[in-house]
Amino acid sequence: MVGRHCNRIIDRIEFIMKESLLKLTQKITTWHEGMFKYITLKSKTSIFFTWLLVFICLYEIFEHIVIPIFLIWWGLS
Repeated sequence: MVGRHCNRIIDRIEFIMKESLLKLTQKITTWHEGMFKYITLKSKTSIFFTWLLVFICLYEIFEHIVIPIFLIWWGLS
């Protein structure tokens, strides 16, 4: 009986953690989308925002592709 009760508590905690993580991820995604829309709009009339957009895109590629590949390679070696 105690084991089942503990499992239900753990399941509830996991659910709350997943929901919190999904909310945080949604906030980050919304912020990124708004930032990229604003910078893209501004880049049409400003060379500064054009280069800022290029830099941010290169950073995002590095952050989401290069770093994970490096970490996988490092972990396997």
